[in-house]
Amino acid sequence: MEPSVSRCTTWEKISKRRGDSTRRLKVKWFVDTRPWEQALSNDRFGHVLNGNRSSLVQAVRAGADVRCFIGNKVRGYAYKAQNVALSPDGNHVAAQALNQVSMRSAHNGSEMKIKRKAYWWFKIVSTTGSRDISRWTAGKHKSPAHSSGRIGH
Repeated sequence: MEPSVSRCTTWEKISKRRGDSTRRLKVKWFVDTRPWEQALSNDRFGHVLNGNRSSLVQAVRAGADVRCFIGNKVRGYAYKAQNVALSPDGNHVAAQALNQVSMRSAHNGSEMKIKRKAYWWFKIVSTTGSRDISRWTAGKHKSPAHSSGRIGH
C-alpha cells in the first residue's frame, strides 16, 4: 500500500503564512482503545433519533469527554469537543471546537488537503440541532463569514 500525501502549512506569530509543502511520509496512527459509546443522535430540530439526552447530560455533569460526529456513512468528520456546556435549563448539551482549519478533498478523492486560502473556523453544536460557526482568515484578524443553522439527520 502506498503512503498517503500529507500537506503541511507552517504558521508563525499571528498565523502568518510562510508556505506550503506536499510530500509523502510514513505515519504511525494510534487509536484510543477506550470503548466510546454513542450516547445520542439528534436530527436538525433536536429530536432524539437514538440514545437518551438525559444520559448525555448526566455524563457531561460527571466530567466525561465528548466526541461529536457530523456527516453520514460516506462523508463526515469526528472531533473531540474542547469545551462542553449545559444549557441554562440543564436539558441540552453544547460542544465547541476551537482549532479547525478549512480543508478540501484532494484531486484523487481519497485524501484531504488544507484549502489554498485557508481559514480558521470555530464551531458550537448543540443537542437542540443548532450549529454556529465563525470563520477567520488565517494570518489576518478578519472574519470572512459567520453562519448559524441546523445540523443532524
